[in-house]
Amino acid sequence: MTTSGPRLDLGQTFFDEATWTNPKPLAILASTGILLGATADILFAAARWNDYLVGDAIINHHTGGLTEAIAADNLVRTAAWTQIGALLVAAILYLTWQRRAYNNATWFTGSHTQRHTRGWATGAWFCPIVNLWFPYQVMTDIWRSSPPHRPAPTTALVSTWWGAWIATTAINLAEILVFRGRGLDGIHTRAILDTLSAATMLAAAILITLVIAQITRWQTTPRNPDTPPTPLP
Repeated sequence: MTTSGPRLDLGQTFFDEATWTNPKPLAILASTGILLGATADILFAAARWNDYLVGDAIINHHTGGLTEAIAADNLVRTAAWTQIGALLVAAILYLTWQRRAYNNATWFTGSHTQRHTRGWATGAWFCPIVNLWFPYQVMTDIWRSSPPHRPAPTTALVSTWWGAWIATTAINLAEILVFRGRGLDGIHTRAILDTLSAATMLAAAILITLVIAQITRWQTTPRNPDTPPTPLP
């Protein structure tokens, strides 16, 4: 028996619905991308604070001038574009890993154990309203389907990750829709919200890398090719 995954021909399946593919390379890439995305969030918050401090120095302490203000503003713009790029790469890597993990989950326990189709597993992230809980259900189903032995461990880790993600989303929406103050006070408010967002995003990033690592570990555990795992109810 191999040590890298189930000893089965990739054309052979337990439920004739999907084939097993090693998720480990994508898991490493996705986790790295996610942590880099969280780092970009922190750097953006730092740039926002720098912008506020430079503005405060110019307005309230009469130190510095236009050159410093322009430099601070350019730093925020650069950090913002870096943040967008890093998060885009992280999202692509994560969704690619999730798709592979989803396919493996259906291979182990059958598609009937997944509440959402393969298309919804990815598309739900981009659909307003349903993206508040469908992706959580997708990950929960993958988690429950992946262990080589039943019953699957509690999904508390997945729930905690999703709570941190929702908190990040709420803070970002509040900054966009509610706190639109201008001037130095507005920059200060956004700096606080960006810091809170970076903190919750870092927590979510660490938690999802733990989820990815556990699911990947389960899905690469050798299994008896003659004894398919018991389907979930």
